[in-house]
Amino acid sequence: MNCQYFHCYYYMIDFLVISEKLKRETFSNFCRYCLLNLYLFRHVLLCLLKEYIPGDKMRIIKISFVFTLVFIFFSGCSANESANDRKTENSPPQATVTPIPLSSPTAGPVTTIKPENPNVISSFTTKIYDKDKHRVNNIKLAAEDLDKTVIEPGEVFSFNETVGRRTREKGYEEAPIFVDGEKSKGVGGGVCQVSTTLYNAALEADLEIVERHRHSRKVSYVPEGKDAAVVYNSKDLRFKNTRDYPIEIRISVSEDKIHVTLNKKTDE
Repeated sequence: MNCQYFHCYYYMIDFLVISEKLKRETFSNFCRYCLLNLYLFRHVLLCLLKEYIPGDKMRIIKISFVFTLVFIFFSGCSANESANDRKTENSPPQATVTPIPLSSPTAGPVTTIKPENPNVISSFTTKIYDKDKHRVNNIKLAAEDLDKTVIEPGEVFSFNETVGRRTREKGYEEAPIFVDGEKSKGVGGGVCQVSTTLYNAALEADLEIVERHRHSRKVSYVPEGKDAAVVYNSKDLRFKNTRDYPIEIRISVSEDKIHVTLNKKTDE
């Protein structure tokens, strides 16, 4: 009997020690520890209880003891699950690292940027505001006569000599012109926009302007003072090639623009 009391005192002391550990360990582990001790030494506890409790009540105590064991077991399990849930909620999200397979770089399509023409000396563009079909026709005819004209070093270029007289036989038509500041119609109307575009390209190339005339009123396609009026046998546009190489005139007409380029003439 003394041995039974000794075991009882021993496990009471051990229970107090385990209670102190509860501060540092989870409640789940503590419950499981108590459950293990109660199960292993249940006979010792029941023997102690027989001395003070009548036999008819021991059956009830045994049943209560079994329910106590079951309660402690499930309490420990639920506490463990709750602790795990809180740990999952409070823990920072883990980054997923996906390995990327290394592969040798493949050569993609190479875009070649075409360099600007090194032979270009200057260029100038004017916008066609008046798209009267007769006027546009005259502009295209004059541009065809001027395109690919070569000016030798020291040579003086003449617009009227290069384009010639603007006549119906050559395909020129009546279109709006200026006469003494008034708007009128005349064969070859619109050619002055071609001569004006060429004049500004010559200015950009810093060529010597020999002859140039202004219109009797402001035109819409260049700033005031930048125009060059031409009338056959009356007003001409002339400039001198002051370079030491030939200059080629290139001119194109689109739906709404006239573009003139002065290039260095090469043997190519």
